Amino acid sequence: MDTFQIAELARRTGFSPPTLRYYEQIGLLQEPERSESGYRIYGRDDEARVQFIRRAKRLGLTLDEIRDLVGVWAGGQCASTRQQLCELIDRKITAVREQIEESATFLRQLEAVSDRLTSEPEASDSCECAPELPHVNVVHLGHDLSILPTSRCTCGGSCGDACSCGCACCGQTVERSGTHDPMEERRNRREHQRA
Repeated sequence: MDTFQIAELARRTGFSPPTLRYYEQIGLLQEPERSESGYRIYGRDDEARVQFIRRAKRLGLTLDEIRDLVGVWAGGQCASTRQQLCELIDRKITAVREQIEESATFLRQLEAVSDRLTSEPEASDSCECAPELPHVNVVHLGHDLSILPTSRCTCGGSCGDACSCGCACCGQTVERSGTHDPMEERRNRREHQRA
């Protein structure tokens, strides 16, 4: 059986020796055997375990999630590992989709602020150089990552009847056509301004 020291394991797996020692401290790696002179000695099983950890990290799993998963994997329970990994990945997918929706909604708000700053004349009495984020429809993604129409607003209906933001939950009417895409409209307007 091939054995090697920590520098070689680091070279083979792409992790630094300090990272490998840290993984040992937190229980991701088992404590290795030692040579007579006290050097850590690793084998092919250790390398396979570290490669599994590397792949799990690339999937966005946390060290705690990997610790639980690697314990099942090390027991040779492939079906259990696969099932646990599927559950973790499903949660990651949900989290990433929510992050994308939040970022896309924020992008719409920033574009609305940019449009306002570039289209309105400068105020004479008060400066509104840093306006509040406007209300926009919250972005919802379809399974193919297409943006689906939604009437849910960033205000959540909390701004009341006096609001003039134009969102559906504030009771204001907004003209909408089936093909109207505010983000596309803003992009076209910006391209026209640059030309």
